Amino acid sequence: MSSHSLFSVLRPLEHKRYRLLVGCMTASLLGGGAWNIALVSLVVSMEGGPAELSIVTTAFSIGMTIGLPFAGVLADRLSRRRVIMTVELVRGVAALLTGTIAMLGAAQISVLASAALVAGGAQALFIPAYSAYVPSVLPPEHLYAANGLEGVLRPVAHQAVGPLLGGAVAAASAAHAIMVAGAAHLLATLLVLPLVESPHEAASRPKADRQTFLADMRDGVAYACRTPWVLGSMLFGTIYVTVVFGPLYVLGPFVVVDRLGASATQYGFVLSAFGIGAAAGALSVSTRQFPRRYLTAMLLIWGGGALPLATFGVARSLWILLVSAGVIGTTGSAAAVIWGTLLQRRVPAHLRGRVSGLDFFVSLAFMPVSMSLAGRLGDMIGYTMIFAVSGIVPILAAITVLRAARLDRDELINPLRPNGRGVSQGPRDAECQRTCSSET
Repeated sequence: MSSHSLFSVLRPLEHKRYRLLVGCMTASLLGGGAWNIALVSLVVSMEGGPAELSIVTTAFSIGMTIGLPFAGVLADRLSRRRVIMTVELVRGVAALLTGTIAMLGAAQISVLASAALVAGGAQALFIPAYSAYVPSVLPPEHLYAANGLEGVLRPVAHQAVGPLLGGAVAAASAAHAIMVAGAAHLLATLLVLPLVESPHEAASRPKADRQTFLADMRDGVAYACRTPWVLGSMLFGTIYVTVVFGPLYVLGPFVVVDRLGASATQYGFVLSAFGIGAAAGALSVSTRQFPRRYLTAMLLIWGGGALPLATFGVARSLWILLVSAGVIGTTGSAAAVIWGTLLQRRVPAHLRGRVSGLDFFVSLAFMPVSMSLAGRLGDMIGYTMIFAVSGIVPILAAITVLRAARLDRDELINPLRPNGRGVSQGPRDAECQRTCSSET
């Protein structure tokens, strides 16, 4: 990787407003990672077991599920800066209150579950607001690099540094670890405080009294359904989540323990390889020019990248699983960088929050379905067949979506890479041209 290409990933940081925004995101991820470990430590310190921990983690998932249908509409109706600031303040205060109650020796599972419910709902509101806000603080030609940079920061902050920080503090006091998580969220609030809403962002928001909240939500769904590249990509994403993540997370541990005779700790190495691959994939793809055939590249990378999952059904050594998990993480993250850039470049400004929220909701909704199916089918037809299907179906789905939705034609009509004069070309979608011209 050349120094010039590496520098291109850092170019969005030249913009002060983006530095503050990505700093907010990083602090939020650190807080979330520390919170996860601190919460487990607190449950254990209260002599709770898997059942008690399940109650708390389920409460967080319920909060996410309840919040997501509203998150996109709020991100489009309200100031995205204020949404981000409010949810981080709520998460910070909830964590500090929980830590204080724990320090006083009054913590109960019901208290932790309530805090987790609030934290889950707040995180659901953060995601669409942040994704839709980034194009307001960066020029279009820097969005691809920004998605790559964020693709590196997310696994590092949320899955590595945050848990490490939370675990280090929790070793002395779980209550203090939760308060550290709260402090990180308050820092995120302070970082976004100096940002000022641009006139374009304010003008792009629908008027609150124009129509009902439900009608705004329906408009976002209608846009996704009538836009082939969005609908096709989301349908593919639904299939990918359903056939890949359940086998990886539910059956993967049993492959490592039962077939290889290794320990559950070594399955952690497999997940680490997946996370390292994700960071490497985001960095690698964003240091290269945005693909001209971006929809084709995205779907084939995503679909083809799942093929190594088939090795989980036949592997007899741990290193094969480590390499396979790394490839799946690399390709999935690389494709996600392209997808995130498309949502920011091609979705009309006044619909970005709703489409981002819908995208995340679809992924979250089918995750438990995938987990449930993997466990049931694994017992019925065996791991080898399950992993073979999981590896092959995504590439078949990618090819089917590309052909059925004519996405190969769509990406040529709507170019998103610099032309011969070095000028960034934008999409020709009629609706996006009407609403995005002032920003791009």
